[in-house]
Amino acid sequence: MTRFGGEGAKDDEIAVFKFRAREKGLTTFSIDGEFYGQNGQLLATDFKEKQVQIGKQAQEELPNNQNADLEASNSNLQVLRLDVEGLVPQFDKDMEEYYLNIPSTIQNLEVLAISENSNSTVEIRGNTNLQEGLNDIIVEVISADKSQSKRYTIHVTKTTNLELANTNLEILAVENVLLNPAFDVATTFYKIEVSNQTDGLNVLAVPENEQATVEFIGKDNLHEGNNLVIVTVTAPNGFTKRSYKMEAHRRTLEEEKAYEAEQAKRKEELENAYKIEQTSSDVNNLQQQVTNEQNKKYQGVLIWSVIIGVVVLGMVGVVWKRRKEKE
Repeated sequence: MTRFGGEGAKDDEIAVFKFRAREKGLTTFSIDGEFYGQNGQLLATDFKEKQVQIGKQAQEELPNNQNADLEASNSNLQVLRLDVEGLVPQFDKDMEEYYLNIPSTIQNLEVLAISENSNSTVEIRGNTNLQEGLNDIIVEVISADKSQSKRYTIHVTKTTNLELANTNLEILAVENVLLNPAFDVATTFYKIEVSNQTDGLNVLAVPENEQATVEFIGKDNLHEGNNLVIVTVTAPNGFTKRSYKMEAHRRTLEEEKAYEAEQAKRKEELENAYKIEQTSSDVNNLQQQVTNEQNKKYQGVLIWSVIIGVVVLGMVGVVWKRRKEKE
């Protein structure tokens, strides 16, 4: 074990630095320079930048699965978080476009952005001095080997009237097609699958605010394979927009044949299951009928037994009475 940082230092610890923050926010620490040991030898160092959120999340630890050993070309974010609520949709590393409406009293937004590979470079732009109207916050991740980059964009509308910035859809549906996942106002990406004979989609999109407008791109002239369908909602203010996207897969002829065969197989399985259930139901009904007939017979026998018993008791009574009279 080698100790460099003086008494009480951890293994291989060169130095300990302490900082005091004047305000909350996201900051990045980096160290550059040469360090020497007690005997004047140059120490091998490998310093990495470290992002720290100062304030209410200052003690937050990086997720356990953040690992510098991830592929050097990885340009994904692992965490994207703001200091206000309302980001739509919820963060997903594969989703690169987000939306947020804020009141006009907010000047700056704190952005916590942590890359999957800790050696990647993360740059944040546009989150300060927010202007009235539309603002774009850009979070760009550059992979450790500089070969890949990914840009996450947060479209921020700053306004005194949040309702005029409403881009929510109340209804999103496609005729004869199920959305995957099911529609939710905060979900902006869906997948659907249509037959090979389908070359266009009948899309119903109803905004929450009736003054908002809706435009469609890509719902007609579908080609085989994946098609991108975009439903863009423009708020009543005229500049706040949100895009709901659907990946529409039009099956190829081969996929259509396989789909039809699978549907025929499922239909047969359902019919067989129905026949078994129906047969079982018929057997149960027959058994119930037999039981009912037997119960009727038993009831008849019981009634006749009671009648005979009453008659016998009556006759015994008459005989007993006559004997008494003779005595």
